Amino acid sequence: MSGADIAAEVLAAVAEATAEVGNGNPLIATITRPGEDDVSNYPVIVPGQPTDYSAVAMINQYSAMDRQGTDITERDVKLMLTVPLADSAGNVTEPQNGDTVVLSDGRTLHVKAVDPLQPGGTVLYWKCQAASGDS
Repeated sequence: MSGADIAAEVLAAVAEATAEVGNGNPLIATITRPGEDDVSNYPVIVPGQPTDYSAVAMINQYSAMDRQGTDITERDVKLMLTVPLADSAGNVTEPQNGDTVVLSDGRTLHVKAVDPLQPGGTVLYWKCQAASGDS
């Protein structure tokens, strides 16, 4: 089984799990990235169109033991983002520190740290430390 096959199974499992414990639909995370500004007619700058990238997500809490002696705060949550994180045209990206994530249940998270789980070099999913609410 290839890494891509395993990533697809992880995606299916997370989608099913979040649908079962939620409202019947998978929990979707959307990251909006700003578009590249058009400066070809400088000094007139035309703002680029933002692009939304979406993935299935899962949220978990940090334990008191996880927080002890670390920079993990009470507002931080574990955010799992599945592969691919893609736009409507199929273009893919990776989550980055500083991203704002809007979840399909209305919550907003701010990514503080990203750690890809990538045995054998293929990313299966991203583990993120994210702050809930405004930060």
